[in-house]
Amino acid sequence: MRVPAARPATPPARLAIEGVAVRRGHREVLRGVSLEVRPGEIFGLLGPNGAGKSTLFAILAGLLRPDAGRFLLDGRAIAPGARSLRSAAGIVFQDPGLDGKLTAAENLRLGAALHRVPRREVGARVAALLEEAALADRAREPVDRLSGGMRRRLELARARIHEPPLLVMDEPTSGLDAAAFRAFWARVAALRREAGTTVVLTTHRPDEAERCDRLAVLARGRIVACDTPEALRARVSGDVVVVEADDPEAIAADIGRRLGLPARVRADGVHVEREAAHELVPRIVEAFPAGRLRSVSVRRPTLADAYLAITGEALEEQPAAEEDAAGRTDRRRAVRAVPAATSTATSTSTSTPTATATATPRPVPRAPGLPILRALAFDLATVAVLARRDLVRFFRQPSRLVGALGQPVIFWLVIGSGFGETFRMPGSSVPYLAYFFPGVVLMVVLFASIFTTASVIEDRHRGFLQSVLAAPGSRVALAVGKTLGSAAVALTQAALFLALAPLAGFGYASVHWPLLLGALALAAVALAALGFAVAWGLDNVQGYHAIQMTLLVPLWVVSGAMFPAPSGTGALAAVMRANPLAYAVSAARRALGGPAAPGALAGSGARDLAVCALFTAAALALGALATRRAPRS
Repeated sequence: MRVPAARPATPPARLAIEGVAVRRGHREVLRGVSLEVRPGEIFGLLGPNGAGKSTLFAILAGLLRPDAGRFLLDGRAIAPGARSLRSAAGIVFQDPGLDGKLTAAENLRLGAALHRVPRREVGARVAALLEEAALADRAREPVDRLSGGMRRRLELARARIHEPPLLVMDEPTSGLDAAAFRAFWARVAALRREAGTTVVLTTHRPDEAERCDRLAVLARGRIVACDTPEALRARVSGDVVVVEADDPEAIAADIGRRLGLPARVRADGVHVEREAAHELVPRIVEAFPAGRLRSVSVRRPTLADAYLAITGEALEEQPAAEEDAAGRTDRRRAVRAVPAATSTATSTSTSTPTATATATPRPVPRAPGLPILRALAFDLATVAVLARRDLVRFFRQPSRLVGALGQPVIFWLVIGSGFGETFRMPGSSVPYLAYFFPGVVLMVVLFASIFTTASVIEDRHRGFLQSVLAAPGSRVALAVGKTLGSAAVALTQAALFLALAPLAGFGYASVHWPLLLGALALAAVALAALGFAVAWGLDNVQGYHAIQMTLLVPLWVVSGAMFPAPSGTGALAAVMRANPLAYAVSAARRALGGPAAPGALAGSGARDLAVCALFTAAALALGALATRRAPRS
């Protein structure tokens, strides 16, 4: 007796979501969305603005946690936005997420660092991707100088730098001309064919949706159909007669009244669906007097017609500006963590053949989460990338270098000279310019930290922040990286000003450098962390500067930078003793002027550093906690 051969097991879905729901107040943005994406498949989410597709993309990109839902990666349950998914996926945003001040090659290297591509492979991958994107000759050119099509190709290249088995794209061809559109999709098709890459994308374009193996039709937060483009088009009854006229609403009403046929007004004219539609053309022409119609034509149904037939809404319509509130803005926000819960799945049709990829799809990491050491490595990479980026951007802007030295020098000389004639330290012959110098050094650190951390708002507006949030590093690593980058810029500016120490009477050999640099470094990190915490929750640079000037400048004024703490137990003396910046100024004075430096607080340099360290730890904790809330968008 022959035993029948065992049938090969069906591989699990590359990505599956079940019962995903998102609410905004009383409005349901997504309602029980469920879908499965097969290995090596190009899967599209089709719908107009307001349908919920960009909100779903934000969830898949790891930027938004849903209120309910279950996620599976290669058959294993994962948390929404899990590091394992973010490390396995390449994300292409609708809004560019590149750094315009960096070159094309540097943007690719930055993406490689965020995903911890081995260093020995980075150079070859960058060169190969630039060649594929036809950007090899523009590798050293700042991204700000590239055209829109070039930036789009570079976006796709950066999403592939870590060779992800899954590519998630949001309206990937938005703004591209016909030639760039074809080139972009030729590259995506080659990726699926050669590497077995699985692709998930959102789109509202029928011509783009036609390139998908399967489509999920979204309408008002629900998936109402899921099938191949051919099967969806088959839901349209017959061909489409398109009537162009100057008054389409009146023509549609007359067609219904005179011919008894349903007619809809669309962007390109009045549409009538009918079997044997060519026979209807002469009837329509005869029903209207000459001059009322401009043209009458017949065409096969498109996916736009199918969307209308399935949902009753036109694909080009934008029924609400809610997509911006619930979708596109969510992609720029780090949102609170909401525990995932199972919800009833929406029933969808999946009667469709598998994708026709010729390459064997590469497996996604099957662990539900990344090991602790690997997660820590991703965090350290994120910190290093962001800190280095801020320094590179600083040195590439000559105006910032000039301002870093020119403004504090003028401030020191003008204020110092003006007060020098009237101000005398009690019991000391130290000139006011010398007394004021340590305070100006701290002022340099303060203002540099304020201005540099304002880039958090700029990065969110320009889309760079979302690309970092979609990488495997944690949000805490993002906060630390931006803080250390801002602190490094502040210390660089302080070092430039310290070169003038001999002009104030301080010889380099007599400076207690460990104490001075320790105080400046702690103050820079603390002020940058505070700046990050404020910037994370704001969407307006002017408002950020107003808040910082209101909070931090008074701290500097009452830190002993301009005048020493008064003796006794008065209110001003108490405020200065409670002010952590006063201890940084005091440490700087000790380092520059010796143990008995005029204006230093009672105590020792070790005590000053200890207070600065506590201040820095508290500020870092505040900056890390800030990432748990959603910044304004």
